[in-house]
Amino acid sequence: MNNEDPKHRMNNEDPKHRMKNEDPKHRMNNEDPKHRMNNEDPKHRMNNEDPKHRMNNEDPKHRMNNEDPKHRMKNEDPKHRMKSEDRQFNDSTIQQFNDSTIQHLPPGPRPFSVSLLILNFKFMKSLIFFFIFCFCGWAKSQEKITDESILKAYQGLRVADVSDGMDMVGLRDAGLMNQRIEALWKDIDSMKHVFCGIAVTARYVPTTRIVKNPMAKEEFQKWEGDWYGKISTEAFVEFLKPGSVVVLDVQGDGDVGSVGSFNGLFWVSKGARGIISNGGIRDTDELIKQQIPVYLDFMERGRGIRPGRNELESVNKPITIGGVLVRPGDVLVADGDGVISVPREHALQVAAFAHEILTKDKAGRKNLYIQLGKPLDQSVKN
Repeated sequence: MNNEDPKHRMNNEDPKHRMKNEDPKHRMNNEDPKHRMNNEDPKHRMNNEDPKHRMNNEDPKHRMNNEDPKHRMKNEDPKHRMKSEDRQFNDSTIQQFNDSTIQHLPPGPRPFSVSLLILNFKFMKSLIFFFIFCFCGWAKSQEKITDESILKAYQGLRVADVSDGMDMVGLRDAGLMNQRIEALWKDIDSMKHVFCGIAVTARYVPTTRIVKNPMAKEEFQKWEGDWYGKISTEAFVEFLKPGSVVVLDVQGDGDVGSVGSFNGLFWVSKGARGIISNGGIRDTDELIKQQIPVYLDFMERGRGIRPGRNELESVNKPITIGGVLVRPGDVLVADGDGVISVPREHALQVAAFAHEILTKDKAGRKNLYIQLGKPLDQSVKN
């Protein structure tokens, strides 16, 4: 505004003023060596180069005053300013800023450069988004798998199919129980001895308690009831529901019949599909007659009662049956080939592979049935 002021222009055009400017004496002052020295004085140059002075010249507010009001409005718009700064933000600008900043740092260790901090911030931001993405994917993959979905996935699968499915996920020889664990009975017409289910586990161990012997009838009956009710209980029954499989580890407790025709039938009434044990089964005739699917080491079947012989050591804890780890919630499949246990976390993937194998097997055998003129049976029907 001062430059455009008419009064100011008049002063500039005033002959008197021009005379002063053209006055030799005035020119001499400008050309005076002493005056030049002042301009060239290192101290004077330092003032001109003073970072503080430069900052005043580079002050955005100062620049804005010199610029067009319309342009100034755009610069003052936060959205516009952000875009402008993004365009101007390049490596050379960062380096210039770093150089000017580092020049005025006191002696000693240098902090991280601004560019490095900015790059680190961008990297950390990307890393955070990456971890959030991975976590969301992991959380989705870890959604609770229901027993119902597992039982549906394993419907109709054979031990052989499941074993091949385990191979495909990398679990070779990791679930097949010892061949001594086999079916107590078989029904190859209706396949009623075949089942799949969800493990409910318990472990019985030999007792070290001293038992009075002999005892009067009343005393014995009371003692027997107390042992069943407090020491060798069936606390796992509360976990049974439709689709469960009772899995018992009774290794080493001697000639004890932990499972019989009565409690076996009672467990079935609570939803159990079958019983798997490394021994301790008695009342085998009634169990067969009742058609309760039982798999056991037949040479380790027991006959004595539990009181005075064993104790309940744990319920719904990992146990070992036939050389295989079985955890609560794992999947058990049993048929004429024996028993296989599938870790719950791999259950659906194993089932998917197993169904592919079973479908191909049924189709191939069905064609052979037709070629040989054999009537189709349940094993080749979809």
